Amino acid sequence: TNIPYIIKSKLYYLFDIYLYSAITYLRTYLKELVISVDNNIIQSLMRILDCYIEPYKIIEGRNPPTDVMISDLVISIDSLFIFALIWSIGALLTEDSRKLFDNFLRKEMYINKFPYLFPND
Repeated sequence: TNIPYIIKSKLYYLFDIYLYSAITYLRTYLKELVISVDNNIIQSLMRILDCYIEPYKIIEGRNPPTDVMISDLVISIDSLFIFALIWSIGALLTEDSRKLFDNFLRKEMYINKFPYLFPND
């Protein structure tokens, strides 16, 4: 996909930090309402992200995203990624597993110095 390099690099970083550990945690500790496979989870996450990233894609015949647009996405991509991660994995889980996943993700975000932590319960 033709998106600005700075966005790609942030997404690669977020995938490396959060996605693989979340899937490992899912497969090890959590119970699903519906059995899933890893590639479908990743595809769901990408579809959610794509809804937000589409206006920033560099497409022939369309004006490229402005510096202000890119700056706005750079600021919000972390939160959008976490949103997509929660819905792609969390939606599969039983209620008890959702609580475990919530705790896991909060810890991961804290450990990795995520810029926008969730408020305490």
